[in-house]
Amino acid sequence: MSALTPRDRRALWLGAITLSAALLWRAVVLPVTSSAAQAEARAEAAAALLAREQAILRDAPAVPARLAAVRRQFDSVTTRLFVADDTVGAQQALIGALRSTASRAGLTDFRVESAPATPPAGGLLALQMELRGRASTRALAAWLAALERSERLVMIERLDIAVDGDNGLAVSATVRALARVGDR
Repeated sequence: MSALTPRDRRALWLGAITLSAALLWRAVVLPVTSSAAQAEARAEAAAALLAREQAILRDAPAVPARLAAVRRQFDSVTTRLFVADDTVGAQQALIGALRSTASRAGLTDFRVESAPATPPAGGLLALQMELRGRASTRALAAWLAALERSERLVMIERLDIAVDGDNGLAVSATVRALARVGDR
């Protein structure tokens, strides 16, 4: 058994060389190329971050003017928001405005159901109301026009109109508004 033929010895050497090359590839070459690719990806990410930071630094002198413009625009819009001390007060203010415009426009059987308000974020509260009522075509148009002309921002998210049995219209709507809370 210890006597191997030259052919067997050559086969063992070729096997050992092939196994050594495979182990060398797996243990040395793959980790080096993998870490080189990772280093290249990290370098690209760092270059992109540097470019973003340089753009921020380049734009930094203009930030106060932009902030002032945004603040002016925000202030001009916030005067059109409902203002109340708390969530209930804000909901009541919106309900009052909706009822007032509806009665002046001629809507009848007008009902308002308030949906849960989202918690205040930055002092702003998102309100939502579900409305139902009856109206003539003229009264509905007058109500929508009154909401449009209102000094408070009211957004009609959904409006369903159906012909009622007695030549009127059944109106159903979802209305949203924003309120400043605790800032009187």
